Amino acid sequence: MDEKFWKIGIDLIEHQETAHPTKVERIAADLLFNALFSITAVVVPILFIYSFLDEPRILVSGLFLGIPYALIPLGVYYLSMYSYSAYSIHIDPANNTIQKKRSFKKKEIINIFPLDEVKFVKVFDPFDDEVANDYIKIIGKNSQGVKWSLDITPFAKELYSQGKPSSDRRRIAAIKTAERYADLLGVEVASWVKLWHPKRELREEFSNDWVNHWTMGDTLKERNQRVISEEKEN
Repeated sequence: MDEKFWKIGIDLIEHQETAHPTKVERIAADLLFNALFSITAVVVPILFIYSFLDEPRILVSGLFLGIPYALIPLGVYYLSMYSYSAYSIHIDPANNTIQKKRSFKKKEIINIFPLDEVKFVKVFDPFDDEVANDYIKIIGKNSQGVKWSLDITPFAKELYSQGKPSSDRRRIAAIKTAERYADLLGVEVASWVKLWHPKRELREEFSNDWVNHWTMGDTLKERNQRVISEEKEN
C-alpha cells in the first residue's frame, strides 16, 4: 500500500491525479461496440436484402428506409468513442482553478472550476442505490449562488483496488478519498457513509479513533448537518 496515497493534512499545493480505465474495461467496451456496429451496419442489411430479393417493391422501399436506418450504425460508432476514458483532476493554486479533464478515444472534454468557490466535499455510501456511481463530490457555489459539483469517485475506485476487496474497505476508500481532497482544498467533509461493523484488521490498519470518528452516529450526523447548514447560509 502506498502510504503517500493515504497521507492527510498536507498543504494546498499543485496536484494532479488521473484514473485510467482498466485493461478489462477497454477490451469489454471494444468488443461490445464493435459487435453492435457489425450487426447494425453489416449483418442486418445483408439479411434484409436476402429476404426480399424476390419482392422488388419491398426491396426498393427498404432501400429508401435505409437512409434513416444508417443513423443507427453512425450512433453506435459515436458511442464507441465514449466507451472508456481517462479521468483526471488538476488542482492549480497558482491560477486558482480546478481542472477536470475526461479523455475519450478521440475526444477530450475539459471543465474548469474556481478554487475559491469550493464549499465542502460530500461522500455517500457507495452501496446506496439512490446515489448511483458518483458518490464522492466536491461541492461548490459561484457568486450568483449557482451550485456545481465535481465527481472524484474514480479515484476511490483505484484506491479500493489496492487492498483486499470488502464492503468495509470500499467504504473506507470512499471516506479516505473525500478526506484527502478536503484537506487539499482546505474544506470539510460531509459524510453519509455507514461503517456499521468494521473488521478488526481494518481498525488495526486505520486506528480505532479514525474508524470511530467516521462511523455513522449522532456526532457525525450533527457535523454533517452543520456543514450543510453553513453552506446554505453562505
